[in-house]
Amino acid sequence: MKKITLSFVALFASMFSFCQNGNIELTIDNSSADGEIAYDLSAELWLDSVLISSKAETDCLIFENIPANIYRVEIKSAGNNILSYNYVVVEENSTTYLDIVIPSSDIVNDSDPEEFPAYIEFVVPFRFGFPILEDETYKIKREIAFGYEYNIVMPLSKHFALINTFGTGFYFYKVKDGMDITSEMNDKERFFKWTISEGLLFRVSSGNLKTAPITGWFLDVGAIYHFPLLFTYNYKIDHTRTATNRIHKYSDVSIIAKLGFAPFGLFVEYNPVNYVKSPYPPMPKLRFGVSLQVPMQ
Repeated sequence: MKKITLSFVALFASMFSFCQNGNIELTIDNSSADGEIAYDLSAELWLDSVLISSKAETDCLIFENIPANIYRVEIKSAGNNILSYNYVVVEENSTTYLDIVIPSSDIVNDSDPEEFPAYIEFVVPFRFGFPILEDETYKIKREIAFGYEYNIVMPLSKHFALINTFGTGFYFYKVKDGMDITSEMNDKERFFKWTISEGLLFRVSSGNLKTAPITGWFLDVGAIYHFPLLFTYNYKIDHTRTATNRIHKYSDVSIIAKLGFAPFGLFVEYNPVNYVKSPYPPMPKLRFGVSLQVPMQ
C-alpha cells in the first residue's frame, strides 16, 4: 500500500509540474520559389546565455514542457545565425506559435542591429559657472547658459568615434553686489552673450557606436570655438538702462570633457584664454553642465 501511495504522489507531482510549463511551436516555410528546400536549418532555444534545446529543422518544431519565461529563439544555417527572436514569451499551460518564412523582408534580425557610417545627435546642454579659479576680488557672481547643439557622429570602430559638433548658446552673467564695474553707483548689472559654436570631439563608448542610439557609458573630449554674435554689458542707474555692445574678443575657445551614461551626460568646460575686452572682467574660466542627447534617424 505504501508503494502504491508513493507512486501516486510521484505521478501527481509530475502532472502538477507539467501544468506549470508551456510550449513553443515553430512553423517554418523554408522553400525556394520552385518549391525546393532553400536552407539546412536548425533552431535553438536560449534562456539568457543558457542553451536550453537545439533541434534540426522540419516543417514544424516544438519545444515542449518548458518553464514559463521569456526566451530567445535563434534560427541557424551551417552554424551561422540567420534570424533571432529575443522576446518569445512562454506562459503556463499555453503554446506560443511562431510562423517563420525564409527568406522574408518582413523579418528583422534584432541580434544584428543596423550599423550607420554616420548619424546626428540632438543635444540639449545646460551650463553653470562660478568663480572657482578666480580670486575674491573677482566681480562675476555666476554664469547660467542654455542652448542646443547637433553632433555629427562618425564611428571609427565599435567603441571609438569622431564628432563634429555645432550649435548655439545663450549666456547670462550676474555681477556681485557691491562690486560695480562702472565708476558710478548703479544696480542690476548684467552681461549677456549669444554665440554659435563649432567643435571637434573624440568619443569612447562601452556600447557599439556604429548603431544608434548609443548605449552604456561614454566619454567625450575635445575643443569648441564659440563665435560671438552678441556680447553686451548692461546696467541701470535710477530708471535709465545703458548697454555697451561688442565687448568681446574672438578668442572664446573652450576645452570640454563629458562623461555620461546614454543619453545623459555630465561635463566640465574650461576657457584657457580671456575673451573679454578691458576694462570688463573676464568671464568664469571653469563651468559645469548636464546634457541630454538623442540620436536623430
